[in-house]
Amino acid sequence: MTDLVAIKRARVGVTLSFLTHGFIASSFFARIPDFKTRLQLSNTVLGFCLLTASLGVLAALGPVGKLTAQKGSSAVLTKTSYFLVIVAPLVGLSFNAISFAATLFILGVAIASQDVSMNTHGVTLEQKADARYLGRFHAFWSVGGLLGAIIGGLFAQFKISEFNHILLVCVVIAVNIFFNNQRFLESSVDKHVYEEDEAKKVSKSVDVAAESVTDLKNTITSAFSDILEVVKAQAAEIAELKKSFGLVSAKIADAESGFGNLGKRIDAVEADTAFRKSGDLGEIVQEPAMVEKSIW
Repeated sequence: MTDLVAIKRARVGVTLSFLTHGFIASSFFARIPDFKTRLQLSNTVLGFCLLTASLGVLAALGPVGKLTAQKGSSAVLTKTSYFLVIVAPLVGLSFNAISFAATLFILGVAIASQDVSMNTHGVTLEQKADARYLGRFHAFWSVGGLLGAIIGGLFAQFKISEFNHILLVCVVIAVNIFFNNQRFLESSVDKHVYEEDEAKKVSKSVDVAAESVTDLKNTITSAFSDILEVVKAQAAEIAELKKSFGLVSAKIADAESGFGNLGKRIDAVEADTAFRKSGDLGEIVQEPAMVEKSIW
């Protein structure tokens, strides 16, 4: 059973870790406009550079969580605290967009590493003390963030370079880390023991992968079968449509032929009518001559 003195010391240590973590993070982010101006970054390039910090955070979460379980949260926390104060000043040495993005990626890894380990140690401390501390710890992180933003704004107001600003902050916090690392609980209190050996893990991973491949193969085969059935059905429908269009075309051709014959008949009737009319007029013209001959 962890004694009360060790719990109180660890509670102070974790509180200071949250406080300094928030202070470093916000102190840096308060200088982002200065980085943009000095490096002549557009809004788009700046956005991509800041995105690399998030990628660094994502890259560190899994490995650091596993390392914390294997080595103990306090062992990882003591190392990652130093890692953060070493990496943070490197961002101030950035000379172009590429170097800025690269150092931000490393800074994201460092921020996430300390964040995971100190939260894990805070949870362990709650379990050992049978109390709730995480709300208080995160409140101090917010206090550190507020103080860091204020200090960052003051450094920017007095035209102090980003590197000198972050270096001074990290040196002061490094001194605090040196004494604060002695307050944490022993690493053995939350170290996890893995019962599975590496061979079993590999075998299990291979089985899972094989099962996933089989499921994927079955899914693809079923999908292709469904697509083939749909294609066959569409082909049959197209054939029926072609047949229908052929019948319609034949009927249209017959109709055109019928209209042609009808036109010819109409022309013949008109010609006959015109001929008959011309014959009647001839007889009418000849009647006066016949009358005159009969008189004389």
